[in-house]
Amino acid sequence: MKLFKTMLCLLVISLPMSIMAQIQEKIVKTDIDEVKVYLQGAEIIRTEKFNLSKGKHRIIFSELSPRLDARSIQVTASNNTSILSTTSKTNFMSPRKPSARAQVIKDSIELLTMGKQDLYDIKRAYQKEEEIIQKNQNLKSATAGITTEELIKVTKFYRERFREIYKAVTQLDRKINKMNKEVNVLNRQLSQMNSGNDPTSEIYLELNVKSAQTTELKVRYIVTSAGWSPVYDLKAGKLNEPINLKYRALAYNNTGIDWEDVKVTLSTADPYQSATKPFLSPWRLNTFVLSNRVAFQQSQGRLNQGQLQNNTLRNGNDMNISEDMASVPRPTRAGDVSGIQMEQIEISELSNDFPIEDPYTLPADSKPYSIDIKTHVLNASYRHFAVPKLDKDAFLLAQIIGWESLDLIDGPMNIYHGDSYIGQAKLDTRTLNDTLDLSLGRDKNVVITRVKQKELNKKQFFGSDRKVTRSYKMTVKNNHNQPINLEIQDQLPISNDKEIVVNLVNKSKAEYEKVTGKLVWHLKKIPSGSKKSVEFTYTIKHPKSKPVQLERKKTQWVPRY
Repeated sequence: MKLFKTMLCLLVISLPMSIMAQIQEKIVKTDIDEVKVYLQGAEIIRTEKFNLSKGKHRIIFSELSPRLDARSIQVTASNNTSILSTTSKTNFMSPRKPSARAQVIKDSIELLTMGKQDLYDIKRAYQKEEEIIQKNQNLKSATAGITTEELIKVTKFYRERFREIYKAVTQLDRKINKMNKEVNVLNRQLSQMNSGNDPTSEIYLELNVKSAQTTELKVRYIVTSAGWSPVYDLKAGKLNEPINLKYRALAYNNTGIDWEDVKVTLSTADPYQSATKPFLSPWRLNTFVLSNRVAFQQSQGRLNQGQLQNNTLRNGNDMNISEDMASVPRPTRAGDVSGIQMEQIEISELSNDFPIEDPYTLPADSKPYSIDIKTHVLNASYRHFAVPKLDKDAFLLAQIIGWESLDLIDGPMNIYHGDSYIGQAKLDTRTLNDTLDLSLGRDKNVVITRVKQKELNKKQFFGSDRKVTRSYKMTVKNNHNQPINLEIQDQLPISNDKEIVVNLVNKSKAEYEKVTGKLVWHLKKIPSGSKKSVEFTYTIKHPKSKPVQLERKKTQWVPRY
């Protein structure tokens, strides 16, 4: 019986050893060859060559992203190699290694922590000494045998020693507080680098090699917590030059693994696209309401018995160019992406890939990194726009054509004119026409004045009525070295009372919209260095018993002493 048990134990021990002898295991650390970054998510591609003997092998790809999606793993192998199984596991015993800079910060935190502990030990020693002295300073039992001189010496000793202890403890507290501040700063910096002790993932491949050979394995998988968003830089130069539109991407990597000098491809495709054949559902057209703000949106006045009612003076072209980032929706954070806010946009059903020529490095710190995609040169025509009643400066506008063939995606657009940064607009492809209209800011080379013509401004009284005449002259000087086109807008007040009558006397060839009271002048090809003037005159007749406010005012806070 004893012999049978011994043989059984030997059989149990030798069985797994024989199995292990059949499967050869190899743990490898590979570099990332290529990354395809989607709007949400990224595909990682790793390639490695192995000299494998005939038989079964287990290849373990180690130190991979903890955000690996096991369902997305795809493996291709050389000929004469069969893939038996593919699995993935999370390795909590092997957390990802911090970057060199993060490791320096961690080492500094550790040294400061050890230094603080030393100071705490010294502080506790002083506190113990203080306790011992306090216990021994009760002299009631021995005061009878102590002279006055000895008592003075003893109290002097206690006083001086306590002062030394308290002074030393105070200095220690100051040093500890300083170290705490330094540790807090380093911890905040470390958190910005997103250098936590996250676990890593591993991919297990079971292979069957039919004959000894060099086998190449290519592994693809999807990781979350990565993506990119479009951003544009629009740069305009002189009035007769085309406009450069630089298409860029802001890509982030929060996968736990740095991407160092890898080939990057940006894609608008869906990384989880279905393998099922597509099905066309009915496409029903519908209208939608544009809620974007309009360029040059200001107020216009209405005359109504001394009260000003505000309405909107809108530019006739309704150009959607005054969007800024404050108007961009700010949704909550998406998933575990630290500090990344997501916005829903519309893109073409047909996906686009943008291969990037130069390799890029994207640390796994969730920070956005700029990647240049392409620069487009677009033809543009320029014109100027001014409302001297509201602003003494002229605004340069650019009309860009040919943008619709560029496969652009909704996103913010930084606008530059020459070497000056003008501001940021929101490129919304749903609301654009064939021509993209943009404001390039104020043009100081166009000088505009608006003055009240005193000789024509007067007040008259007819019985119980009062008649007021107002006349304005606007003069434009073109300081450019070439002709310009300028649109000037002004306005007449609108009466809401039949007893208040507004009459346009002179409009100097302006287009007049009676409903809104708006006057528009289109000045074509104003020669370089020359001036051009327009003027308009109107009258307001109203009963003396119904005074009206003839001048618009604005409010402003001022100090009062």
